[in-house]
Amino acid sequence: MERGVSATNPQILRRNCWPWLNEAVLQKVCTLPIRGGNGMNRRSYSWPEGHWDWYRHLAFKHGIRSGRMIFVGGQVDKTPTGEPCNVGDLEAQTGVVVAHIARVLEEFGAGLADVTRLVAFYATDGDVEESRFVSDVGRHVIALGGAPGGIGPVIVPVPLPWLALPGMRVEIEAVAMLGHDGDGWVVDAHHTAHPRARGGGNRGLSVGFTGHYAAMDDRFGPVADGVAGENVIVAGLPLRMSDVSGGLLVRRPDGTSYELRAPRPAAPCREFTSYLLRSSRVLDRSELQDELEFLSQGTRGFIVDVSHLHDLHEIALGDSVLAQA
Repeated sequence: MERGVSATNPQILRRNCWPWLNEAVLQKVCTLPIRGGNGMNRRSYSWPEGHWDWYRHLAFKHGIRSGRMIFVGGQVDKTPTGEPCNVGDLEAQTGVVVAHIARVLEEFGAGLADVTRLVAFYATDGDVEESRFVSDVGRHVIALGGAPGGIGPVIVPVPLPWLALPGMRVEIEAVAMLGHDGDGWVVDAHHTAHPRARGGGNRGLSVGFTGHYAAMDDRFGPVADGVAGENVIVAGLPLRMSDVSGGLLVRRPDGTSYELRAPRPAAPCREFTSYLLRSSRVLDRSELQDELEFLSQGTRGFIVDVSHLHDLHEIALGDSVLAQA
């Protein structure tokens, strides 16, 4: 098996004493696997009421969400019974199609501002100037709030001799990623979904403590345990780097144990810190100096090394964690 630690079973673990602290136990283990595992994001689907359909209803959906990612199938200008609308009118169909994308996204609590990529198929026999078509798509995206700060998604225009039905001129599909206006920030910098992921998503393990969340509550207001994205949360005091300098020891109920070595503070990113401040934008580092300092000594959690583990280990119900100063 590949070496590493697999984090599974998100449950409350039984209480076990630390040698020199108040009682502390593993409280929560995220379903996000570490170097393996079989976790899978729950999916949800979108089919807005009265939305267009094919001539014959099929099992496909207009949109699917998995985790923070949303995929919108190719949208066209048709009726709920499958009849093409605005036959042959590229400009009119383009406006309708962009509005369809927005409507599908709305069912997920998202919008065009969350779109990262558009693929726009358009029918042409050489009569369409591509730059004008792309500009027209952009005009409709901007009109529906899809270019915050003047920055829109990437677009891939694909000219074709024809589309599925006579008179259909355009079909556009979209990929979106939920951000702070949707289902929360992507905040964990060692997670592959972070927009500036470091470590390729393969860092060994991140560990946080409920005491850290209590400290964040005091400073920033209510902060839900686990929102920083740690793989493991331990119920206990807010530990500093000096408290865990010797590493962490995970002990199983059968008496066997293994070490999580070389802890280092997880660096707080601007995204997470801006989230704590309830900001509607990602603040500049110069605006966050005090907050970043507050979070930088372990309050954001610790990254630990598991490269020395030669077998697959699983943190499970009943395991205890001991700090080694």
